[in-house]
Formats: sequence, C-alpha cells, structure tokens
Amino acid sequence: MIFFGFLVCVLAFSVKSETQNVEYDKIRDLMREEIQNFHNQKIIKLEQKVMKMNEQLNRQEEHIQSQKTLIEEQQSYIKVQGIQIQTHEKQINEAVEHISMLEEKAINEVRQEQSDGGYKINISSHSFIDYALRQSIKSMIEEKTGKKKERHSLTKRLGIVYRTG
Repeated sequence: MIFFGFLVCVLAFSVKSETQNVEYDKIRDLMREEIQNFHNQKIIKLEQKVMKMNEQLNRQEEHIQSQKTLIEEQQSYIKVQGIQIQTHEKQINEAVEHISMLEEKAINEVRQEQSDGGYKINISSHSFIDYALRQSIKSMIEEKTGKKKERHSLTKRLGIVYRTG
C-alpha cells in the first residue's frame, strides 16, 4: 500500500506539474503577445514620424529649389544691369570727350576772334556752362559708380548665399 500511495503522490505531482506547465505556457504566450503588440505600436509610431520627416524634407527641397531659381534669375538680372552700366559709362565717356572737344573749339574760336579784333565774347558765361556740364557729368559718373559698387556688393552677397545654399 505504501507503493500505491507513492504512485498516487507521483501521479498527483505529475498532474500538478502538467497543469502548471499549461498555465506557464499560457502566461508565456500572453506575455509574448503583449510584447509583440507593444513593439507593433512603437513601429507604427516610428513609421508615422518617418513619413512626417520625409514630407518636411520634400517641402524643404522644394523651397531650396525655388530659392536657387530666384538666385539664378537675380544673377541674370545683375548681369544685364552690368551690361547697361558699361553702356552708360561708355556713353558718358563719349559725352565728356565731345564736351571737351567743343570746349576747346569754343575757346579757340574766342581766341581767334579776339586776335582778329572782332567782338569779345564773355568767356565767363562759357565757363559757367562748361562748369555746369562738367558737374552734371561728374554726378552722373558718381551715380553710375555707386550703382556699380552696389551691384558688385549684391553679386558678392548672392554668390556667398548661393555657395552656402
């Protein structure tokens, strides 16, 4: 009978152990499922963040491209202005040369008439006109030089912005 009691104890222990194993397996499966759900939620959140970041990157790339286009347009405009400034400077130089030639011609005519004994022309009125013309031309040259410096400065700044962009 002792043997029978021993067998009952072993059998009871075995059933209890089997029941614990089944419960352990259920708990283990539940834990795995919970862990998987937790990780899946994290993965979904990360995927959403990555999508937002991609959208932001796309918007920034579009913005950068529009800025590059604008810079190229401005550089083209500056180049045209440079050509116009050169043309104006050439015209001013030609005008200065023409005025100098006319001034010399007028002075020579006055001297010729004075030496011929003709009537005297008041040189001071010509001098005043010459002075006014020279001042006008000088201010035009200074204005063009200022615009040229401004254009150079703008070109330099745009070059820096374009290289760093």
